[in-house]
Amino acid sequence: MNIVIVGGGTAGWLTALYAKKIFPEHKISLIESKEVGILGAGEASTPHLISILNFLEISIPDFIKKTNATIKNTAKFTGWSKNKENYFYHPFEYNNNLISEQNGYLDNFKTGTNIFHLYSYLNNISSDEYCFINKLSNNNLVPFIKINNYKKINGINDYQQLSGWSLNFDARLTAKYFSDLAEKRNIKQIEGKVEEILLNKDNEISALLLEDSNNIDCDFVFDCSGFSRLIIGKKYLSKWISYKEYLPTNKALPFFLDNNKEMPPHIEAIAMNYGWMWKTPLQNRYGCGYVFDTNHISVDEAKKEVEEMLGFEIFPPTTFSFEPGTYEEIWIKNCLAVGLSGGFVEPLEASSITQTILNLQNFFSNKNNILTKNQNIKNNFNLFNQKISFSIVEYLYWHYVTNKDNTIFWKEFTKNNKMPNLISNILEIGKERTLSLKDFDTDRNMLFSCEDFLCVQYGHKLFKDNVLDQYANEMKNFKSLNDNLLNLQNIHLKNFSSHFDFLKDIDGLSEDYYA
Repeated sequence: MNIVIVGGGTAGWLTALYAKKIFPEHKISLIESKEVGILGAGEASTPHLISILNFLEISIPDFIKKTNATIKNTAKFTGWSKNKENYFYHPFEYNNNLISEQNGYLDNFKTGTNIFHLYSYLNNISSDEYCFINKLSNNNLVPFIKINNYKKINGINDYQQLSGWSLNFDARLTAKYFSDLAEKRNIKQIEGKVEEILLNKDNEISALLLEDSNNIDCDFVFDCSGFSRLIIGKKYLSKWISYKEYLPTNKALPFFLDNNKEMPPHIEAIAMNYGWMWKTPLQNRYGCGYVFDTNHISVDEAKKEVEEMLGFEIFPPTTFSFEPGTYEEIWIKNCLAVGLSGGFVEPLEASSITQTILNLQNFFSNKNNILTKNQNIKNNFNLFNQKISFSIVEYLYWHYVTNKDNTIFWKEFTKNNKMPNLISNILEIGKERTLSLKDFDTDRNMLFSCEDFLCVQYGHKLFKDNVLDQYANEMKNFKSLNDNLLNLQNIHLKNFSSHFDFLKDIDGLSEDYYA
């Protein structure tokens, strides 16, 4: 077969490498134009990236070294509420095996609530004191232990499940890294722009005509053309499902900052007047960007706001506009849209790269998908993508439900932007009790768990005291958390590597470290 990927970037190269892994006997080609360039000012990711790199047999130490990557323990949200403690962390996982056997408390506590947040909230203590991954982040430590240190630990042998972790990486260096790897794996790279998409009598893509008149035969095509959306959007005219009634941000102003200090092992999302700013640490710099609502401010005003916050001028290389949404069908005939070409919500929580990986895993889970003409299979796939997309909308909307009121954007967010039903339900439940696992429908293919929603809810302090008072007596039984947990955590904190030392010693990662 001739399997063709249109577009490079993270989505395009991951697709090409995945296709080659599944179909090593077939011809895999990627068409990329150097004129188009790559979007991204430093990319963040989730543990799904680690999974796909491992599956593709890509050396993570090598990837880190060649893409200026850093470790991402968690995401830090700064200034998203008026609370005294004006930041909170959103870790990838909440399991903490250092305390899982504290008199069976975790097993016996049946409210379904995150115990650390609840206990700290009721006792007016930062949840960072009880969530170990937060403590690692505050101390610039990463969840890796050198084996010689590990051997000194008595009775605790399960640190690998302490937390999920991921990477921040330079998008341009990553594309180059994947491109070099693809060449070694006999993936053909074609320089050029698609001029015309040729269809056969069944309306399937038979060939792609490039500007230089080169004709590329196709049996299956992956549309990874980014915001250009050349095939699924412009050729097949798939119906667009807009989410702008829920999420109003529609413009991003990316820029770079020098990094002369130790890199924090987390990304930061900083609330601004009319949106938020990402700050992603790489080994040599920060990749940043202001995501905002153009109904309230212009690009020039957004740039000025960032400069007033930082105290110096920034030099954005570009801007990009987007409408939150997805295509109703991202798999049509013999073409699948992957990445931005299939839709985009907004950059918050690194949801785009996660959805890209999930769709690739779903598609390639059955080798016959590449040849199937069964419309039911395609319909089910497209429905899966829609559910994933809307679950992202729900969770991101939840971040904007806050007591922050310094501008009309924040003060009237829930008034001016339609609230998803799930969020309405959560707020109604919150009038009487905290959330539990039973409040979530597992058939909705949600990316985010009850604990993820609770993390934001506690971070924003979206509880009334009279609701939480009902848990006060139960929480008294957790006095051992104060007596034992903190001491135990502090004892083992010294065993973890600093972010700086870990990156400096990256050559030995595969032998000396494990997560």
